[in-house]
Amino acid sequence: MNITIHINDQPMDIKTGSSLLDAVMAFGATPPFALLLNQNFVPASEHANTAVQENDRIEVISAIQGG
Repeated sequence: MNITIHINDQPMDIKTGSSLLDAVMAFGATPPFALLLNQNFVPASEHANTAVQENDRIEVISAIQGG
């Protein structure tokens, strides 16, 4: 069974019981990144242990390097 979530405002279907880390890896995000789940910062140590739910909104924030 799948649920629908939004990552960076894009709808995405993932398996029920997926973790936050599972979701962003399926989205194609590559570390390093910071994650917001429903506008709340989630520490990197919790990405694999935080379950996502139907209609959750995830924001992936990647560092931009420059000079």
